[in-house]
Amino acid sequence: MVALKKQFKKATAESGPEGLLAIFNHLVGQTDANARTIESALNSIKDVLVTSYETEKRPDPVKTKVGTMIYNTTTSIPNFCDGKVWRNAAGTAV
Repeated sequence: MVALKKQFKKATAESGPEGLLAIFNHLVGQTDANARTIESALNSIKDVLVTSYETEKRPDPVKTKVGTMIYNTTTSIPNFCDGKVWRNAAGTAV
């Protein structure tokens, strides 16, 4: 599992989501146990990927998973979703 996560992180760093898709497609057809491991690894990696948005184009925080982090290109700081509003690292609504 650890080796698989490292492989996914390396693919993401080198080629972004296309690298993840290539690895996933390579692993499709594995046993159910391996499929669950793959799904778990994908979920772990998905939580690490950070998407960039301008302030006015950020997703609706009410419809966004609590804990989601984005990079705000307008303010050049990370924003975190609390399920109600976007906040900066200090906890201030932004």
